[in-house]
Amino acid sequence: MSPYRTPETNPLTVEDLVFVGCGVQVAAVHRATGGVVWKQKVSAGSVSAIHYDADVGLLVGSSGSLRCLDPLTGGERWHNRLKGFGHGDVVIATARRASQDGVAIVEEASQHAAAGAPTAIIVDCG
Repeated sequence: MSPYRTPETNPLTVEDLVFVGCGVQVAAVHRATGGVVWKQKVSAGSVSAIHYDADVGLLVGSSGSLRCLDPLTGGERWHNRLKGFGHGDVVIATARRASQDGVAIVEEASQHAAAGAPTAIIVDCG
């Protein structure tokens, strides 16, 4: 990042970020520098799915619950404990137009699941 870049002159956008989940945390990492922009503890169980939807926010599934975070700050917008669904991995899908990449991701995840590997399939048909 340029030493002359400031939030006032060139604010951070979601295009600058890569979202990752590991253990009980989700984080935004700056695409160009690799620096952690924010991190957020989301549950007592492991993060199983992350999906960015421009109309909603950053959706994070973990241990039978779904959260929506502000993608620029990591602040929680809402939390649904998905009562009655159990406490396993969460699968996230959005109702958008199918893409070639999305199909490939689903096929690869399905192969891992068939081999007995823990798998969360995230479908972004956008």
